[in-house]
Amino acid sequence: MAKRPDEFALIERWFAPLSGSGSFGLKDDAAILAVPGGLGSERDIVVTNDAIAETVHFLPSTDPALIARKAIRTNLSDLAAKGATPFAISLALGLPPDWDARWISRFGAGMKADCKAYGIDLNGGDTFRSPGGAVVSITAYGHVARGRYASRLGASAGDVLFVTGTIGDAVAGLEIARQGESPTGPQRWLEKRYLLPQARVELAPLVERYASAAMDISDGLVGDLEKLCKASGVSVEFPAADVPLSRQAKGLLSAKWRGISLEGLLTGGDDYELLIAVPQGSAASFEREASNLSVAVTRLGTLEASKGANAVRLLDEDGRAMKFKRGSYRHFGEMDEHGWE
Repeated sequence: MAKRPDEFALIERWFAPLSGSGSFGLKDDAAILAVPGGLGSERDIVVTNDAIAETVHFLPSTDPALIARKAIRTNLSDLAAKGATPFAISLALGLPPDWDARWISRFGAGMKADCKAYGIDLNGGDTFRSPGGAVVSITAYGHVARGRYASRLGASAGDVLFVTGTIGDAVAGLEIARQGESPTGPQRWLEKRYLLPQARVELAPLVERYASAAMDISDGLVGDLEKLCKASGVSVEFPAADVPLSRQAKGLLSAKWRGISLEGLLTGGDDYELLIAVPQGSAASFEREASNLSVAVTRLGTLEASKGANAVRLLDEDGRAMKFKRGSYRHFGEMDEHGWE
């Protein structure tokens, strides 16, 4: 095993080079945050925090570089859903008992790659021993035009509901990763969708400009859409066939590979795509500008006034409302062995 650096050497070697001007080289206990470009009087700072943990969000065998990048991207996805452009992160890193210099070197390389890719600085954090396995907690900071924060609460009847990308790839990719084999072709693509989600940061300015409400899909399309609709006091109904699925996921679905089902794809977590409600009069402009950014967006339906408990109704090929055994991933409560309600 390669020699382990102590906590201070670890920070100086792998994390201090990622810090910004207000972070004092990560030699202090706090940092100064300033909105980039001198826009402080016109912008609100948006803060989010998500953590990922070994065996819950990634496997023990996962490349530490991918762990770091996934931790960053899950947080940037939250910011994008609020219409916020990211500019900084802080990191709390719980290291597993068997970590060594090679592990932290790969983790640091992943942090560096995505800090550069998304133009963000590391402004501080903490490191600690984690006997139960690696834990990565990221706090991300973004900025949004004052008054344009896209909460879950702002959707209205008549708004058009959009979803980005494709749904269900990550839950299929997780099942592939669990096999412990080297996937090829379509399966490799799906596994990458699970290991390295695509944060829709490029769409943040459009969410800022057009969205009445938005959220990212971390726990599953059906469950997360239910949260948005209930928060806004609206409901929605649309054919399940309208949900965008990738060619690769459709292939597994048609082959019934290892029990992959449409319900599993619609309720699986880790997609990190965006649900976006847009006023009817702006929907066409939103679609056009998203296309100009090469981001696929799909119209799922038009929001209606709340219909009580059943805020979300997906229709099968016969036009009947689908009944789901589970709505989304849950960390607590009554769950099966995979964390599903």
